[in-house]
Amino acid sequence: PASEFGVDHGLHEQVCEWAKRLSTSLDLVGCFALECFLSKSGEVLVNEIAPRVHNSGHFSQDAAATSQFENHLRGVLGLPLGSTETAPAFLMVNLLGPADLSVNGAVPLPVPVSGAHLHWYAKDGIRRGRKLGHINAAAASAAEISRLREAIESSIQVWEEKLIHG
Repeated sequence: PASEFGVDHGLHEQVCEWAKRLSTSLDLVGCFALECFLSKSGEVLVNEIAPRVHNSGHFSQDAAATSQFENHLRGVLGLPLGSTETAPAFLMVNLLGPADLSVNGAVPLPVPVSGAHLHWYAKDGIRRGRKLGHINAAAASAAEISRLREAIESSIQVWEEKLIHG
């Protein structure tokens, strides 16, 4: 929950209520994301309303008992939803096209990191900021996820250098 990142619990509950009312009003079934930002002045800004699986839930592929993809299917098929319990620590890192780079054709993959899972979108070509995939990791502790984060960031840096300089 956002409250674990310093967001006021009452504000978190208010935004959850907005999402519930919106999804009920639209008679939505399945996954639904309400992506918000909190301004420096404390105002909640709605960035995206997505009645579908969403990037913000892609961590669930590797860190939750049941992924958002499976639960979406369960929901639209009228089946009971699976547990959304997560690993004690997890992360998701988006892989974006580096600045000042445009490549057509096949794109090389980042160097694998033991304990992390690459989800590659196999897009044709790179342009600045284009999402090419994401890397998930789950661990039993914050210390282990910190080690994985460092290894993933190092792998991404090597990958970007390889893309830019060949």
